[in-house]
This record gives sequence, C-alpha cells and structure tokens, in this order.
Amino acid sequence: MGTDGRMGSGHKKPMTKRHITIVGMGPSAVERKVDIAKYCDTPEVWCLNNGYHNYRHVLPMFTRWFELHSWDYLKNWSEKESGAKAIGAKDHFDALNKLGCQVFCSEPLPEVKKQHVIDWSVVFAALQEPGDGKFGANYFLGSPSLMVALACWEHDNGQEVAEIRTWGIDTSDPSHAQQRQSWSYWCAQAHARGIEMTGTALVFMTEPENDAGLIGLREMIGDQIEKKRQAPGSKDYVIAAHYTDNEPYRSHANRLVEQGRALGVDVWVRKLPACEYGDGIALNRREVFNTVDIALMENKRPVIYMDVDDELTGVPTLPEGFDGVGVIDNPELQAINSCLPVGSFFAVSPTDKGRAALDMVRPIAIQISNHRAINALGHLASVGKIWAL
Repeated sequence: MGTDGRMGSGHKKPMTKRHITIVGMGPSAVERKVDIAKYCDTPEVWCLNNGYHNYRHVLPMFTRWFELHSWDYLKNWSEKESGAKAIGAKDHFDALNKLGCQVFCSEPLPEVKKQHVIDWSVVFAALQEPGDGKFGANYFLGSPSLMVALACWEHDNGQEVAEIRTWGIDTSDPSHAQQRQSWSYWCAQAHARGIEMTGTALVFMTEPENDAGLIGLREMIGDQIEKKRQAPGSKDYVIAAHYTDNEPYRSHANRLVEQGRALGVDVWVRKLPACEYGDGIALNRREVFNTVDIALMENKRPVIYMDVDDELTGVPTLPEGFDGVGVIDNPELQAINSCLPVGSFFAVSPTDKGRAALDMVRPIAIQISNHRAINALGHLASVGKIWAL
C-alpha cells in the first residue's frame, strides 16, 4: 500500500500540522539545485512531471510525485521537442516507477505501477463555496495550481496544513505565464485558510506597478496598514477620555472617536456637564481618575487614558501581560499627538495591582498637576515609582 504523502524520510522533524514543500523546475529552484535539500526540510516534499532530471541527487526526499497530464498526451510524449535529452514515454514511465513515492494523477496511467488517481470532481465540488457559481476554466491552469488546490481540500478534510513552501513555481516564462491567474487564486485560497505561503510562492506579487497613475499606491496602503498594526498583546485595551459638554471639547471628543474607528481602536468617552474654562481645569483634576475607574469597571479591560485635546495618530501598544500602571512611551509623538511630551496619557490594568497603583497616584496627581492631573505620573515614573511602558 502506498504512502499518503505525509511520511517523511526519517531525518525530518515531525510537526503537528503539515508543512509541505512543492519543488518545480523554474528559475528559483534551478538556482538552488545543487543544495536544494536544505530548502526542503519539511516532512512532505512534492515534485512533478519530469523533475527527476533536475533532482536525481535527492530523489529519496520526495514524498509525493504529480503527473497530471492525460494518458493520451503522455503515451506519445517525447522530450525531443524541448531540446532536452531525447527520451520518450517509456523512459518517463520507467523513471516514475523508480521513485520511492506514489504518483498522483488525474486519470489512470497504465504504465505507472504505484499511483493514486485524484477525483477532481469531488475535490472541487467541496472547494466551491455556495453562491460562487461555477468554476471557470482558468481556475485549473497548471499542475502547481491543482497541487495547492488539493492541499486546501485535504486541509479542509482534517489533514491541516500550516505551510506550503514552493521553489521553482515562478509563472514567469512565456510557456507558464498564462498559469499565473490560476496560481494566484489558489495561493489566495490557501492564505484564506491560514496556510502560510513561503519560499518563492508569492514573489510574482512583488512586481512593480505599470500604471503611472497608480505608482506608489500600494506602498501608501502598506504604510497605512503598518500604522494601524498593533503589537502582540496590545489589542485588549480601550482608550478612555472625558469632555465637558461645550465647544471645542465636544468636537474634540467626536474627533477622537473617529480617529479610533479609523485605526481599529476602541475609544470610550465620558461626557461631563458644560462649565467655564477655569472650572474645567479643576474639574479635570478630579474627574480623570473617576473616568478611569468607570472605564475599568464598564470595559473590564486595560484602559489607556487620553486627554480629549490630544489626537490619536497611531496605535498605542501595551506589553504582553501588562499589569499595573504605566506611562505610555510615545517617541516622536508616533501614537498620540500631544502638546506634552509625557504624562498626558497612561495605562491601567483592570486588576487589584492596577487599581492599587492608581490609588497611590491619585492624591499626589490631583495636588501636583497644574493642567492635566496625570502629569504626575510622568514625574513618578521619572523617579522610579512606576514603570514606563
């Protein structure tokens, strides 16, 4: 009985989820040909067609071989047309039969001894989502696309795949360029399943933009995405602020909420009664900590306090496992645009440790601050009373 393609050769590190390398014959594999094995350190390594010419020195590492061409084509096939060594169909089948793994094919190949016939109708019926309509012919261009599609189907049926690494599937030469539309679709399908596409699988996506009016757009979008990206452990928080119900503070609160929405950050604001400027300063001293207390209670997540006058220009980050009180490190105002370099924003965790630290700071901050009560946090951090984030 043949292997299902998941058996390694003994020297490979076992992994819970499947890691697959697909090796083709394109330039990115040819340039690694001599030491190709070091690029294929996954439990499964797949190859195809007459790749045995290129990789005679490492044939035992392959766990699956794919020959998806039709029998009518193969039985009369010869390499003379491509200028390679003049061998014919019998030589090809002999080479396939000498492999130490199963040959996966689209229909029975009478000359291949150890083969596994794929029922593509079953595979693609399952892969097609309801409402997608029928697959067009260009979903099935090229053996590599079908190999990735099969991996997606197996993933969906309990043989989970973590990574598909490819070398030599470049879709760059004229005879394979037309396969790129299919290859890109199945790479996207793998990505949508959480399968990481590595090696040179996605190199084709780095080609430059040729539309003069769109040059620079993808870089701009990438910069915007990077700006919104949060560090690990930093997503579980809410930004809290309060405002008095008069202008310009009402508008500042609306602006802060919109900035949070644009960045994918939760913003919680508390409205206080309208008051005159002088009364507002005194009110701010008292209410900063009340706002934080209420935000902690209602959201049950770490709270980053911001003054409503400040602008959220990036995504603040908290360290993994944050517990206590800390001043936000904001070099060059990258996350919060403030008229104060430190002390106008701080974080508190919804834990006993966090609340105890806040209670320690509260009376000192209310007495010291001449504008924003939490300026005192910056002072305390500078003398080592609390740690800076």
